[in-house]
Amino acid sequence: MTASIAEASLATRPETISQPGDPDSRSITTSVRRLVRESLFRNTAFLVMNVGFGAVCGFGTLAMLTRFYSVEAIGLTTAAMSAGGLIASFSQFGLNYTLPRFLPSSTQRAALINTVVTVSVVAAALGACLFLALPTASRLYALGGVILVPVFIVSTSLNAASAQLDNVFIADRSARNVTIATAVSSATRLAAPATFIFLGLAGAFVAQSTTAVVTFIVLVVLLVRQGDRLRPMVSLDATRELRRFSMGAYVGGQLGSLPAMLLPLIVLSRFGPGQSAYWYTAMAIAVQLNQLPGSVARALLAEAAHRPAERRALIRRSCVLIGSVMSPVLVIAYFAAPLGLAVLGHHYSVASLTPLRLLIVAGVMTSINYVTGTILYIAKKTLAIAVINAADAVIVVGLAAALARNSTDVAVYWLIGEAVQLVLFAAYAAWSLREVHGRWEALGDKRPAERTKERCEACA
Repeated sequence: MTASIAEASLATRPETISQPGDPDSRSITTSVRRLVRESLFRNTAFLVMNVGFGAVCGFGTLAMLTRFYSVEAIGLTTAAMSAGGLIASFSQFGLNYTLPRFLPSSTQRAALINTVVTVSVVAAALGACLFLALPTASRLYALGGVILVPVFIVSTSLNAASAQLDNVFIADRSARNVTIATAVSSATRLAAPATFIFLGLAGAFVAQSTTAVVTFIVLVVLLVRQGDRLRPMVSLDATRELRRFSMGAYVGGQLGSLPAMLLPLIVLSRFGPGQSAYWYTAMAIAVQLNQLPGSVARALLAEAAHRPAERRALIRRSCVLIGSVMSPVLVIAYFAAPLGLAVLGHHYSVASLTPLRLLIVAGVMTSINYVTGTILYIAKKTLAIAVINAADAVIVVGLAAALARNSTDVAVYWLIGEAVQLVLFAAYAAWSLREVHGRWEALGDKRPAERTKERCEACA
């Protein structure tokens, strides 16, 4: 009430030029200090800086790859990296959303961290071995023959481990460490294409894989510096609290990642390395753009776990952050796309432009989906997330595999899938809030029927 009266009085006060020492000047200074102290803003700012720096370095790396290596090398590397990314994603077991929610309250922090990292590394290594044994991987052996095997297994395993360490720092609200790791690995990524050019066709894949090693080493050093220790172990007791929720989040997350991971393989098998390279170029830029709202959503999930009473305000602030950042970024990216692609070469500026612009338009819907999806994760509606992501995967992958004639068609189907997700995520988020009668702090609590029963028993 006091805050409302103060705001009303400020709104009716005549405008004056603030001077140092004036109440208005002190008010502005206080507001800025409060904003800086707000952990949601601070961690989001670090994550956005992380994405921005990674995007600039990623584009620079892409430009160097297109200059140093053939379209065939980039197309095959794209397929290999997508397969490794899919395996690493499967090896997270839904903990990218579960760990930020449960780690802050865990009484077995060290055992929990070591268990999730150990399990992810082992699962990723086994998955990589199985993939390399499949007939689908036979075309990828052009990337250096037997050298592909150890490089693929190591990079996939370390990518899975690094993803879990990222989750640990986000759960700790230490996004600064994630930014440091990205800065170091991005610098390595810039130097790698020229460094490994002597390997010929395999150089592009080895260059991209080097980043996984550097990122893992940096994250481990940062983890040790904050007092944690990383060692192989498995503790069922430490993971008991989050296993049930993780399974639902795991299924939903994997279904959601299927289109991005499978489409490069579909494009490669149907249209060849050339179209695969053009699709990769468009998708790589779009993924960097979409990491901005994703960073806000991850910071939001950690804050919602620490501050349940402030969830409504946190959601509102997240919407403002995403809107203020993504609106200008997407508009600039749409109109600057021809200039950016021209840096990569004439073929890319022609064949990748339309897919890229379609993916940028889809980014508007993706930004909204991150917020509504986070509401569902807070409410523990993992089954709903899985069903919605399954619908998206069926639409995008099914249409691309059956009807697509080129990478532009694939981008159109991606846009359709995002539109379906937009409607379904928003509708179910509204329904989840209705279940708790608009009480944001009650999201994720016991079901309304169980709460009603407990109240009746208490009254009796």
